[in-house]
Order: sequence, then structure tokens, then C-alpha cells
Amino acid sequence: MSKAGSILKTAVLRLLALAVVAAIGYGGYLFFGPVPRASDEPPDSTHDLETLCWYQRRYYPTVDAYQGPAPHPIQIFEESDSQVSDPGWSPARVRQSLPKHWNRKHDDPTSVQLVACVEIADEGPRIGECRFRGRPIPMYQGRYRATLYEVRTGEKVAEVDDILGRKDFEESMCPAMHVWREDKEPRLLSTPDAAEYQRVFGRYVDG
Repeated sequence: MSKAGSILKTAVLRLLALAVVAAIGYGGYLFFGPVPRASDEPPDSTHDLETLCWYQRRYYPTVDAYQGPAPHPIQIFEESDSQVSDPGWSPARVRQSLPKHWNRKHDDPTSVQLVACVEIADEGPRIGECRFRGRPIPMYQGRYRATLYEVRTGEKVAEVDDILGRKDFEESMCPAMHVWREDKEPRLLSTPDAAEYQRVFGRYVDG
């Protein structure tokens, strides 16, 4: 084989090897999901901790570790019930009072050890309705599941199922606005109250 042919063969083999590695990497990404990334900066506010709930999770190595005696401060984020393709996350809409280490507005976000990402799992019975510009939109009891992550490492601490939204409807539960797609019937979901969150997360926060 000529020198030129040998160089061409080597180049082709290298390209094939790179293609195989890329295919394996992409397949792993699809199968296992993206790898969590460390943030270069500490969280400026509790809103920054929402990144633990993103598909490409981001964690904060400079914050307090989830270890030692309780309490373990927690920040709870709920998946929005807006009926769009990417509804997003927001701090838990808990109207009842909670102990300070459960407070959604922590004075020092670097003290937060846990983040709970509460996802919509299903809807229960209809409990009431809200009106937007005169249009009635039914509210159903929300049913949720959650994943708890350590803020410092991004590692999963626990998965929790069977989390229930409020079943006692009040007009104060109606949001200021709601978004839905034209091809869907609008609906709203109730969210868990303070007692429910303490029931399902208490062993990790206060235990």
C-alpha cells in the first residue's frame, strides 16, 4: 500500500472511531440522562436553587452538606399546572406558616441543604372552580410525586410518591392567571398544604 493510501486509511479509521465514541456518548445521554453540573458561583437567592429541578441539573458545591443533626433546611419547588409544553417551576405555594428552615424565602440560600422538585402525577376529584374573565375553569385535587436532591452534590436523596393537594377548595386558591393550549380543556390543580409537605418530607428535614 502506498504512503498516501496508508494515511487515508488511518484518517478513515480515526473518523470511524470518533463516530462510534460520539454515538455511544449520545446514546448514554439519552438512556441515563444528562450529567449534573457544578455551579461556579454560590446561589444568590433561593430562586437559584430551582436549577436542581432542571433536566440538566446544576448543584452548588459551596453550600452546607446534607449531614449532621437535623434540621436540614429545604426549598420546595412545584411544577406549574400551566398547560403548556414547558410549564416551569416555582417556589411552593404554601399559605400556612412553616418553621424557618422550611421557609421558601431563606435569608441565607447557602444554608439550604435539600431541594424538593414536586411534579404533577395526576388529578383527583373536582373540588371547585375559578373564573377568568367570566369563564369558569374547574379545579381538581392535585396528585404529585417528588424527588429530593442534595444541593451541595446534586445527588438524589429520595423519591416520594402519593403527595396530595388540598381537597378543601377556597377562592383564595385561584391564581391571578392561568395558561393553557387551545387544543386542551383548561383545568387547575390544588397544591399541597404545609401539613402535607411536613408529612412527606419531615423525615428528611426534621428526622
